[in-house]
Amino acid sequence: MRTGRPSSYTDEIADAICEAIIEGGALYRICEQEGYPSENTVYRWIEERPDFREKYARARELQQDREADKIVVIADETDDPNKARLQIDARKWRASKLAPKKYGDRLDLNHSGSIERLSDEQLDAKLAELLGKAGAAAAGGGEGSPS
Repeated sequence: MRTGRPSSYTDEIADAICEAIIEGGALYRICEQEGYPSENTVYRWIEERPDFREKYARARELQQDREADKIVVIADETDDPNKARLQIDARKWRASKLAPKKYGDRLDLNHSGSIERLSDEQLDAKLAELLGKAGAAAAGGGEGSPS
């Protein structure tokens, strides 16, 4: 017979949840286990308890670090390259979403070239030059020619 789920916050339950998260557990699976609160209760704790919110956020960060470490192990130890690629891609995607500052794609927004200002006459000459090249390529059947 199953006993009722705990709904009162305790440090012991909070720590157990966070440890399970760090080890790679999914919250819904953790909450299905005997002795753990419902998933909704945990979400309520996250909303209502700043101390738990911080502890939970840190656990999620550590979980992504652990998953990033596992990527190397998967790449080195999996015999099936398709399975390894799927497992690695899933972990990379998840880490990029849950820890975007650390594992997300970085955009380089620095401009290293120069911007040249052209007069209207210079722009017209450049346009004529490019149109001439495009016409020559089209006539020769090269790049830019109509299909």
